[in-house]
Amino acid sequence: MDEYIEINKVGLPQLDNGRHYEYHNFVYGLLSAADATKIGVPTAKITEYKGCLDVEGEINLETQANSNTQRMLKKDAERDRLLNYIFGTIRTGHFSPDATEATAADELEVVVRPYTRIQKAAYDIETADIDGLLIDLKKAEMTPLLATLRLTSAVSLLETANAEFNKFRKARTASRAKKDLP
Repeated sequence: MDEYIEINKVGLPQLDNGRHYEYHNFVYGLLSAADATKIGVPTAKITEYKGCLDVEGEINLETQANSNTQRMLKKDAERDRLLNYIFGTIRTGHFSPDATEATAADELEVVVRPYTRIQKAAYDIETADIDGLLIDLKKAEMTPLLATLRLTSAVSLLETANAEFNKFRKARTASRAKKDLP
């Protein structure tokens, strides 16, 4: 649409894809039911608006239908499980009767504390936060602490899962970018 006609601003600062589509679908219903001469919106603009709305409706849930999205969901669940395991092991390590384990847990707690609850973040934020966590955990001084709590393997698995998640996300983005959208 080359020219915009502002009818009424939405009172919400942001709408998710479904609500955005539904809002515009509602507006289209009002426009198409009204007499175009009375509302001052040319019929051609209403038809063009409907065309744009049809494209939005088609692509609204497209991301969920992409096979890479399903792979991402599985990898995200794997990342979340590994994060829960790592954080949980460190948390319970504080109560270890072995002083070496308790000390390792205390020291690792300081490093991982800023990352707690990253499992709940949006995919891109979670991915970036996991990258930061891995950088912190792969420092030389962390190696013996991770080994003491037997977390070395879990950290490696997290790194692999995060890389695979990112690979699937990039593939999904690339496949969507190939589509001829307005």
